[in-house]
Amino acid sequence: GEPWRLIGTHIDLTERLAREHALYVAEQRFQLFMDHLPALAFIKDRQKRLLFGNKMLIDLLGGAREDAPFKTNRDLFPLEAAEEYDANDELVFQRKEPVVFEEHLVQDGRDFVFQSYKFLILQNDGEMLMGGIALDITKQRKLEQEREIAAEQLLEYNRQLKALSVRLAEVEEAERRSLSRELHDDVGQSLTGLI
Repeated sequence: GEPWRLIGTHIDLTERLAREHALYVAEQRFQLFMDHLPALAFIKDRQKRLLFGNKMLIDLLGGAREDAPFKTNRDLFPLEAAEEYDANDELVFQRKEPVVFEEHLVQDGRDFVFQSYKFLILQNDGEMLMGGIALDITKQRKLEQEREIAAEQLLEYNRQLKALSVRLAEVEEAERRSLSRELHDDVGQSLTGLI
């Protein structure tokens, strides 16, 4: 037979595969970190669409991670909360600096208060994203309200106690005067009877 000609190239993919594996490992590490973060964490694009939400956020929304991407605040939250979040998100994009907000949410009959720290992320292509972390401060706010109510009650009890003290002093003084008059009258009559 006749010889066959074989033309080929050889490309070493070792470095490329190593980089892809390193990227995969870094993404997995990031995902695990974010899923164990005891706060809501998110990344949104300029149109305020959710690009990333950690497990705590997805659990709060009651959905699956794959259902959340590219949804807006209005798609994910009740209208009142969505309007608040939209206004706050827009403020971050306008100011171009980190901003801390106290944000509210009523979800599944529960009232939440979050301290949200929102900041811009400049991508390599120049696109601006917004990242954020929201800590659930509902318990702290409730305790602060209870403390304020207790302080007001304590002030009221203090006012009542002062009023009672004044009234007690007045009653004691009236009783002293009454006893003094009786004593004076009794002693006067006894002395008159002796004379």
